[in-house]
Amino acid sequence: MLAGVCLVASAAIADEAKIQGIPVHGNVAEAVKRNILHDVAPHSESFEFSDIVNWVGEGENEAACCLQWNVAGEENALVWGYRWNGEATGMDMLSAIAREDKRVYLLLANTDYGVTVAGMGYDKDEDGDIGFIHGVDANNSFFMTDIDYDNWTAKDPDDYFSCGMMTNGYWSYYVSDEGELPPTGYAMTGASDRILQDGCVDGWSFMSLTETYDWKPLKAAAATVALPENFEDGFFIVNEGWLGHDNGSINWIASDGTPYYNVDAKANNGGVVLGTTSQYATIYGENMYVMSKQAPRLVVMDAQTLEVRKSFDEINGGDGRAILGVDENKIYVGSSAGIYVLDPATFALSETAIAGTDGTGQVGMMARVGKYVFATKQKIGVLVIDAVTDEVVETIENADIYGLTVTKDGTVWAGAKGSLVRINPVTFEAEVLPMPNSLVSPWGTWMPDKLCAAVDENALFYAYGTGSWSNSETSVSKLLIDEDGQISTDPDFNFTMPAGNDDSKYQFSYGGIGVDPHTGMLVVLATQSGYGANYSYNWVHMVNTSTGAVENTIVMKNDEGEDYYWFPAIPVFPDVDMPEIVLNDIIVKEEGSVKFDMDEIVKDADNRVAYIEVTSDDDDLFSVACDGLGFEITPVGDGMGSLTVKANSNGRVVEKTVTVDVSLSSVSANMVDAIKVYPTIVDDVLTISGLDDDAVVTVYGLSGTVVAEQAECNGTLDISSLVQGSYIVKVKSGEIEKIEKIIKK
Repeated sequence: MLAGVCLVASAAIADEAKIQGIPVHGNVAEAVKRNILHDVAPHSESFEFSDIVNWVGEGENEAACCLQWNVAGEENALVWGYRWNGEATGMDMLSAIAREDKRVYLLLANTDYGVTVAGMGYDKDEDGDIGFIHGVDANNSFFMTDIDYDNWTAKDPDDYFSCGMMTNGYWSYYVSDEGELPPTGYAMTGASDRILQDGCVDGWSFMSLTETYDWKPLKAAAATVALPENFEDGFFIVNEGWLGHDNGSINWIASDGTPYYNVDAKANNGGVVLGTTSQYATIYGENMYVMSKQAPRLVVMDAQTLEVRKSFDEINGGDGRAILGVDENKIYVGSSAGIYVLDPATFALSETAIAGTDGTGQVGMMARVGKYVFATKQKIGVLVIDAVTDEVVETIENADIYGLTVTKDGTVWAGAKGSLVRINPVTFEAEVLPMPNSLVSPWGTWMPDKLCAAVDENALFYAYGTGSWSNSETSVSKLLIDEDGQISTDPDFNFTMPAGNDDSKYQFSYGGIGVDPHTGMLVVLATQSGYGANYSYNWVHMVNTSTGAVENTIVMKNDEGEDYYWFPAIPVFPDVDMPEIVLNDIIVKEEGSVKFDMDEIVKDADNRVAYIEVTSDDDDLFSVACDGLGFEITPVGDGMGSLTVKANSNGRVVEKTVTVDVSLSSVSANMVDAIKVYPTIVDDVLTISGLDDDAVVTVYGLSGTVVAEQAECNGTLDISSLVQGSYIVKVKSGEIEKIEKIIKK
């Protein structure tokens, strides 16, 4: 029996014909009666509730809804699931589908017989262009004010769309409380009067006035996974794409392991975003830059939203390779024809390549360390480019070089078949070190190499194996680096690639590998051995960087829950944390230079700092030498000065002014300790004891500016006029000088 006032209408044909409970007459009534007598048949292929992948609503009760537009190109009726608690109607279910699945939209009318469905649309190409000339509300619905069922069209002609009642045809409503999929019982009421039962099924099929349609084979409507709230808590995977079938794409893996597919397209109204064979991407500053081998070869997207800001079909004749943020005003665009320069503010791309990067051999991986950019060049080695002048200043020749990465200490490492080349980023001194296993060259069909650096230690990871280029990397190893720069295999790191779908297949590392700075896990992208359909099986492994154990595995499908040919290229990690300059005030008490390394100057929790710059106007007190990775102060005279440190970490720039006190006078520690400055947290009056009669007390702001001073100090200093904050107090009593830091409340 059908619920409420829904009746299996074959018994009611003698009475008035109805569409969704509305009595109709004339040729429309004849069409309805013909439809009822036709006894719409389900397709022979079975479909069950367990086959549904797109569920809307929440609750203990479940129902299914089948939609069939009967338009050109439509091969299946689509099925959604609905969950609820308490009481719900068929209209509640249909409205929930439209509200939560933004591909479905409704044209509705309020009538004396309840809510009538006049039209339904489906965004088949998922470009986000839905609705009618009037648009739709937040629930993807539009209620007609003037009842006109037949004269409506969809904005997008590519959508499935059907509407009508008296002329074009009508939406025929079917119901079943017995779980029949699809339902065949014709409903004599509208959906707003249909009370749902747990396990029931509703169906909507658009019927013309001259033809009657059977149900097409049922197919689960693809799950609609909304974009994540942000692109911070997780990481991206850039995919090559299935050559000949689709372009490149980007997936997002949330920290809880949830995969979000094709987020680049979904963030841009479902359109095609990337080029063919997308191989590399980086986040620099506020943008994500994605490179593909064919048009569009370069796409610039907002790193927070993935909305496209600029797209380049051509890179002046070259195919896309790696890309590198050099500084906040300059991006190096690598290609098979050389390195071009992009202005990230105007998106102007240089017409010619940097001299020395063009010519024979494609450009591969690049990295900035200190003052220089290091770029691999096929059959040449590593080019060293001055990051300010864009001039090639050195070439490290080694025809076997193809991969490149940078370890925590700033050392550049280049892969060269069965060896690694260790490169000093300041002197360019290079040493070739044998590897226990060989890397596979990516130059033939260029891909990011499978060599990466650890985040929190001086170590390297690499994938290796034997066989052809595509089925070789079946293992990952870790190399420890000692204080002398020598490498050795870490005996505690034991990685075993999981098996394939069956015992006859195995997994191998397809795309590049990388360490997630937020979790500390090594990310390994894997697919299945063999060719053809084997590439549709894909996994993402999270590997413990200490033990090599696989701690989590994500099976990659698509939005339909099916295996898919992603061809993953590279993991890309979002830039979440801002850099922070941790260098505090500097006191120089002895002659000779004082050195400060990068770790003492600036920290960035999720990036390696690319370079620093240090400037000062106090050359009468000290000189500063900066190589981009650290700096050195050499005192030349006594006094209080300052220097400014600027740090660029992955396109995010921070600055800080640091006070420098140079006091080279030789006095005993006991004499200095005899002078007391208190309290260190002071209201209005500062007390200084242990002074002689001609003592001078000077107070400096953190920028080095004198804000208060008293000669022949009698032991107290009024600082009530100073604003709250930190200050440096310098006491000079005879030959004794003492520096203290205070806080004004």
